[in-house]
Amino acid sequence: MRLWTAIFLAVCFGMPLEAADTAADAQPLPGAEFMELLAKKQIELTPAQAETLRKFLSDTKKEDELAEKLKGEASISIVEILPHIVNKDGCQTVLARLRDHPDVFLRFVANCGLAGSGDSDASEAIYTMLHDKHLNALDQRLLKSWALGAGINPAKDDSNSILQHLITLMGTTQKLKVGDECPSFAATTQSGVDLNFKTLKGKIIVLHFWSSSCAPCLAQMPEHIERLSKLSPDEAVVVFVSLDEDEKRFEASVEKYGMPFHNVCDKSGWGGTMARTFGVKQLPFDIVIDANGVVLSNSITELSVITK
Repeated sequence: MRLWTAIFLAVCFGMPLEAADTAADAQPLPGAEFMELLAKKQIELTPAQAETLRKFLSDTKKEDELAEKLKGEASISIVEILPHIVNKDGCQTVLARLRDHPDVFLRFVANCGLAGSGDSDASEAIYTMLHDKHLNALDQRLLKSWALGAGINPAKDDSNSILQHLITLMGTTQKLKVGDECPSFAATTQSGVDLNFKTLKGKIIVLHFWSSSCAPCLAQMPEHIERLSKLSPDEAVVVFVSLDEDEKRFEASVEKYGMPFHNVCDKSGWGGTMARTFGVKQLPFDIVIDANGVVLSNSITELSVITK
């Protein structure tokens, strides 16, 4: 499950409208309302912006149709644009054209993409927009919804932590590589067991990140459970970490698939402590740590090295 899909799924759980000074204080929109608003949102592009986006598009049938709309000055639905500019290789030229767009939501999304490429000015712009007291209530909630979906914590993250998080989330390299020392972590399981790196060290640790809204995760779940159940509990500990924000959905999936391991619900999605500590950028996602606390593998396909 890639970032574009994940962000939309992550905003599917919202809160009722309350007055707020800034986007950081605002309540996110319920998922259905968020999608409805985006579907109605028309964006005006200058000829230069439209041409830059048109050149970026590949020549699939759908993109040919979109490219035709982008000839000259264009008014276009933002939903048609977003899939082509969110975490797409080579889209920085397009994002740079949109970073100062009059529409604050498109400007926010563009700067998120640029920050993911290491642009510190973009992360400063993101922070500024999240704390801008002059935005209207609806724009505040749109920004808050997108920020949470991307794993940004508007109430706590400064511009540097936003930058580092988005670099990890959108970058092409893993935060933790084979041979790296495992960072310290702590979590409480569904059954109330407190886990932490210090007490688990000495055994192989398998961390499997998933979500009940991730179709590939659920499709692979029986295979993962079968494979990891072969591990001796004396030699290895398996922790399934859900990025579900809805604990009831998490519990229902645990019960449905009969997950026999330590089950943890991070509750904060992509912005949760475990997800950010281990640099989760797509689901499913695995980290295998050896008995000495060193990363052994960060690939699902390489999990077989510990089951032989």
